Order: sequence, then C-alpha cells, then structure tokens
Amino acid sequence: MSNFIRKTVLLGSCQVRTSPGTSNLGFVRNPDFLPLRWFSSSSNQPSFTVSYLINELGFPPKAVLSASKSVNIESPDKPEKVIKLFKKYGFSQTQISSIFRRRSHLLLADTEKSILPKLEFFDAKGVSWPQFAKSLSLFPTVLSRSLDKHIVPSFEFLRNFLQSDEMAIATVEKYPNILIVNAQKCLGRNIDILREHGVPNSNIAKLIPKVQIAFERLLRK
Repeated sequence: MSNFIRKTVLLGSCQVRTSPGTSNLGFVRNPDFLPLRWFSSSSNQPSFTVSYLINELGFPPKAVLSASKSVNIESPDKPEKVIKLFKKYGFSQTQISSIFRRRSHLLLADTEKSILPKLEFFDAKGVSWPQFAKSLSLFPTVLSRSLDKHIVPSFEFLRNFLQSDEMAIATVEKYPNILIVNAQKCLGRNIDILREHGVPNSNIAKLIPKVQIAFERLLRK
C-alpha cells in the first residue's frame, strides 16, 4: 500500500500527452506473412513500404499494418543509414527490428541530427552497450525525445539525486525511458514531498524506474 502511495505521488504531477531467407541487411525474413497485395490494398500505402518492412526488417503482419499507417518509405536510403548507425553501436538485427516495431518513425529519422547525438551522449557517459542496446530495443521512446530538453537535464537530475555517476548510468542502462521527461520539472517536487514524509532516498530511487514504466504503458495507448 505504501509503495502504491509513493508511486502515485511521483506520477501525479506528470502529464503524458513471407518467404524464408535473409534480407540484404541481414534480417531474417518472416516466413508467415500474408500476400503483399493484401497489405497494399488494406493499408493504402505504396507496396515498397510494405515490402521493405517485411523483407528487410522481418516485420510480422500486425506490425506491418500498424507501421505502414505512420511511415511511407519511398527508398531504402534513410532506413539503411539508421540501421547502419545502430549496428555501429553493436545493436543486433533483432534489437533493431524491435526498435522500429515500437517506433516506426525512426526509420525515416535524420541520423546526423536526431539519433547520432543521442547515441554519442550515452557513449560519452560510459554505458555498457550490450545491456543498453537490449534495454533500448524494448524502450526506444527516449530516442524520440529532445537531447537538450529531456535527456540531458533528466540525466543530470538523476545523477544529482543518486549522488553517483555509476548509479545513474546503471539505472539508465536498465531503464532508458527514465529520461523521456524532464525529471526535474516532473518529479522534483514530488520527491521533496516523499522526503518530507520520511521516505529515504534509497526507497525513492527504487520507485523511479517503476514510474517510468508506467509512462511507457501510457504512451503505448
């Protein structure tokens, strides 16, 4: 009951608005896809988008239908740049596909302006890429957030709160979506309230990742 109250306090002030084979990029093609013509007519998207999602990224049918509503891939140029960038940082093919299934718009992102600066920031902080790549593939929302407005200030807030670079990095490695909001604005006052009621920092720190998971669930709705 006390944990529920603490999480409620933390969350309260935040508002959350197929043929077998391998593709050219090394992704395993989905052997259980429906006919391409069915997808093209149902989604009202050019067949290249659907074909790319299936043959190059191994998307299952439901994921193709969902993604094709938000992206229109006219050529492989942008997606391949994004994929190569992720591979440079050690992401596996499965992890890359997972990122795009959850945030398909990243397929058309500007690698130099949008994704690369964020990966460079995390790399400079010393994250362990095997662990971090695994976590990002499950919670890629942070890659859609502003580096200057969300990621940097939230990381600094977390580091100051935990009073340790190592603990902040370890937390981010496991729960990257802890950086999806400006933590100082969103959680700062609520943390003060918990402290005023005698909740130690160690207990508050355990609750913050759980709050961010709640944010992720809200964002998926």
